[in-house]
Amino acid sequence: PCAFWGYDDEIRAQTEQLSYPHSLTSTFLAASEPFTIGPDELQAIDGVPEPGASYAVAPLHFDGARLGCIVAMDTQGFTPRTIRLFAGIAHQAKLALANAASYEGLEHTFVSTVEALANALTSDAADGVTAACRSAYAPQSSTRTKRARFDA
Repeated sequence: PCAFWGYDDEIRAQTEQLSYPHSLTSTFLAASEPFTIGPDELQAIDGVPEPGASYAVAPLHFDGARLGCIVAMDTQGFTPRTIRLFAGIAHQAKLALANAASYEGLEHTFVSTVEALANALTSDAADGVTAACRSAYAPQSSTRTKRARFDA
């Protein structure tokens, strides 16, 4: 668990120590829609913070990858309405993650573009100084010499 809200430190510490069977976690992450887990289904987990509670699980998928899931607990069970609300919250979380990833990509592109422009301007300025120095110190040739070269 990475984040908790609404739990005291003791329950947080207890939950962080839980060990979840692979069969259960693969079910959590493989689902595409929110689902509930009742008290009977939780017997596979030792040390569940609220033994008689039901849990709603909303898997989070982003760009085809499984990120994790959002889990909510209720001691009185979940109604279809609360599951729909939970699904909406999970969808908003997915959108927030997508927006954050897009922003990071955009920021990286912006910084790369500014760096490339700065390098190009620095390079052009250096080339311009080099060309100016060459023309200032180059020997002056006569018009006749230039014409002679074209006539030849």
